[in-house]
Amino acid sequence: MDNIKPNYEPYAPVIVKLLQGTLYDDNEKAWTDLLQHQISIAQYFEKIAIDLIIDKKDGYAYLKQIELDEDKNTIGLMRRTPLKYETSLICVFLREMLDDFEITNVDQRNLYITHKQLKETIELFFKEKSNKVKLFAKFDSYIDAIVDIGF
Repeated sequence: MDNIKPNYEPYAPVIVKLLQGTLYDDNEKAWTDLLQHQISIAQYFEKIAIDLIIDKKDGYAYLKQIELDEDKNTIGLMRRTPLKYETSLICVFLREMLDDFEITNVDQRNLYITHKQLKETIELFFKEKSNKVKLFAKFDSYIDAIVDIGF
């Protein structure tokens, strides 16, 4: 059989990467293709009720389902994962730490946090010792759950 090249859009690899998760600008080829074909890619996803979100300043892009009605129903392509209170709490602290880092550090690109640093930050917000002990007893499992969902 002759070498017949399949007929697909030049931005197909970018679409696949976005369906797999967040796309960052450190993947230079995919990021360049995304910016070059941004309108076509956004139109492609719009047909299936998905928004393409691109943050050029911070260098990332992701997909978000469009809410179809006032009850916030979507077509259900991407699953919403309910989080436990403790996991949500850790995510909030991580987001705050990231925001502070982005404001105060212009020369560094990545924030690295140890378990100990995160525990010390969260500890300040617990007055009752029993709640703190309960949280820290399962702390690593909450961190693992956050990693599993790709945060």
